[in-house]
Amino acid sequence: MFTKKNILKIKLIVAFFLGVLFSSCDSVIYDDLSECPMGVYVSFYTLTPVGDTLTVFPQNNINQELNLMVFDSQGKLVHIIKQQFPLAANQKVFVPIEKAGEYSFVAWSGTPGSFSLTNASLGSSKDAILAKLTRDANDNITADSPAHIFEGSFRTHEPEFGGKYINSPNYGHNTVVFHDPAEYGSQFREILIGMKEITQQLTLTLKGASRLLTDVTDLKVSVIAKNGDYLLNGGIAPNGQVINYSGLIRVEGDDLKIDFLKLGKLFYGQDIKLRITFTQKNGVTFEREYSLIELIMLDPKYKNETFDFSKHFFLELSFTYYLSAEGEVMNWTAVSRDVVLKN
Repeated sequence: MFTKKNILKIKLIVAFFLGVLFSSCDSVIYDDLSECPMGVYVSFYTLTPVGDTLTVFPQNNINQELNLMVFDSQGKLVHIIKQQFPLAANQKVFVPIEKAGEYSFVAWSGTPGSFSLTNASLGSSKDAILAKLTRDANDNITADSPAHIFEGSFRTHEPEFGGKYINSPNYGHNTVVFHDPAEYGSQFREILIGMKEITQQLTLTLKGASRLLTDVTDLKVSVIAKNGDYLLNGGIAPNGQVINYSGLIRVEGDDLKIDFLKLGKLFYGQDIKLRITFTQKNGVTFEREYSLIELIMLDPKYKNETFDFSKHFFLELSFTYYLSAEGEVMNWTAVSRDVVLKN
């Protein structure tokens, strides 16, 4: 005997199966499968020094603007999606795929306004697209606020094929394949993209420097480097511009602290200069340049630094008067030991 309750259950079950039947796209229902939808669901995680641990991206819920690019087997840009982060819990970015082929995925994400993509129009070659740190017309980057910029590519094997989440050093070698929908019908994939931060931060303490200055605003401390333009694989573009990074200056007693919040990538062999200029109370101009990489490596706490991951570096320089045969030396430009690293 059918009660109203049983009839309602039957209607719900029939509606469910009809929904599944007509929402699917296979040869059981359709003669022509060529228009069947295809696509990729993309999840993101943060690459960390501990290896393949899947850490949510972005960490600490920092605001990010994502640019997700899809390239065909010829390395041509076929799709680009812009997405605001953080996403809702467990949310994924869906990328529609229009035709059969082999596709690679590259993502760049950053604090809003911190970088831009050049030549990123459909049909552009992967090698022609650059990610450029935002700077003014004179290639200056100011440290008005922190910036976090990440690059990532599809470094994982698809879980449905029994693969593990393994970071691959071979950029662009992992691809997603879609077959002819006329034969295979709808196809959907799920992939993970590991995001790695390229930006660095530096706090430089000039010990005893404030008592030597007539005006703190006269102090000019900058980092000069050719690391503001990047290939999509995270490598520094060979013909990029020289960038002048300025820091935020803070006075703490006799010391001055300078925060650089938007430095580009650092690595061994890189010619990165730290330039310090100011006029002393005796009227003499002090100007010096140092190798930032060497200063970092000389600090005991960074003796094993590999620069593989983003970090906030803390360095100190001690400013000291020295005595010579002529008495107290005020003109530091004449003394070879005018600035010493504090160990």
